[in-house]
Parts: sequence; structure tokens; C-alpha cells
Amino acid sequence: MTVVSYINQAWGHLLQFDYDGILSPQAMTQYVTVIHAHGAPTRMVVSFLDCTIRKTCHPTLFEILAYTGYKKCHSMKFQAITGPNGMLAHLDGPYRAPQNDASVLSQSHLLEFMREHAIQPGSVEGDPSEQRYFQVYGDSAYGVSPVLMSPHVRVGQLTHAERAWNMGMGGVHISVEHAFGIVLQEWLFMHCSWKHQIIGTACGLWYRVAVLLINAHNCFVPNQTAVCYDCMPPSLHNYFHN
Repeated sequence: MTVVSYINQAWGHLLQFDYDGILSPQAMTQYVTVIHAHGAPTRMVVSFLDCTIRKTCHPTLFEILAYTGYKKCHSMKFQAITGPNGMLAHLDGPYRAPQNDASVLSQSHLLEFMREHAIQPGSVEGDPSEQRYFQVYGDSAYGVSPVLMSPHVRVGQLTHAERAWNMGMGGVHISVEHAFGIVLQEWLFMHCSWKHQIIGTACGLWYRVAVLLINAHNCFVPNQTAVCYDCMPPSLHNYFHN
């Protein structure tokens, strides 16, 4: 536990929108290029937004804070954005699992971070949003904003162009699920929900540190998403730049 706490204390800031490193304007410019080259019908999306649920054991107190009827389990929720290099570039949480993704997004203040730091090089204040900001892409539960894009959804039938746009973005959006899967594949302990006590253990901290170490591992051995997009992760020295 001492080692886990130290790793999070020393390097946990790298998971909080590292605009000097993995989410710098120069890095995001590269992400836009490779995502568009692999089928995205836009030149503004730099990464993909989603939430993941990690199971925990049945708490003896305040069960309502941990039980999600949607997944039929006790759990905690994390919000993350994943770049085309397959790394979890931003991780926030844990949050109460019964909350929906839009509620988590509101509490995380991610969109405020992006308005402040996800700015296209060369743009100036007052430019139209499509020229001013980079965007993340999430599912329809998140809605839209100058820094957030989601699929076309409305009552009635979508147009052919809207369906084609959704399909193009859906084909690249799956990369975020791959990143979540890699963490569980490499850290099998995260499957041991009976060991993850919300009251009594630092199970939320364990997942954050697991993500940090997987990101570090990806700097040595690029994952399948990085290879697919031809977008290699930074060197280990550059990832732990500060």
C-alpha cells in the first residue's frame, strides 16, 4: 500500500489532463491527423471519452452508493479519455456507480479543462469554435459542446449523411474500449471484486496506479491501438517529463 500511495502521489497528476505532455497542443495536433486518416469524418477530434465500471464487493454500509441496477453489481465508476496511441490520457474517479455518464462528466470538470487547454495552435480568442478548440468524442449520452462531439441522435430517421458520419466515428471510437481491456488483461487483480472493499481498502487508488503503470508499459511496448493508428506513445522519459 505504501508503494501504491507513493506512485499516485508522485505521478498521479499525469492522469489529470497533462497539457504539458501527452495532451499538449502539439500532441493533439498529431492525434487529429491520424484519427482523420483512419476514417473519422472530422479534423477536430483528438481522443475518445467513456466511462468504465469496476466491480467491488458488497458493502455492509451505504449499499445504495455502490449498487448499480444497470449492471446488477456493486462497483465504482471511472471516466477516461483515450488517444490514438492507446494510452489513457485522462482518468478521473472513482465516482458512485449509480450515476450516469453525463453526471460524472459534469463533476469531473473535464470540459472546463479542455476549454482552457485544448486550443488549436495558431487560433486566437474570438475564432469560431471549430477553429478554436480540439474536441473529444463520446457517445450520445454526453451531448455536444464546443469541446465535445457525439453521434447524431434525434426523433425520426437519420439522413444518409448522418448515418454515414455516425458509422465513421463509431469505427474509431472503439479504441477506448481496447484501452480499458488492456488494463484488466495486464492487472488480473482488478477482476478480484471480493478483495475490493469500498470501505476499508484503497481500491480506487489501485485502479489509478494500474492505469499509470500500463501507460508506462505502453512506452516500451506499443499496444495494438498505437500500431493500428501508427501513433506511437511517447518515450518513458517524455511521459514522466515532470
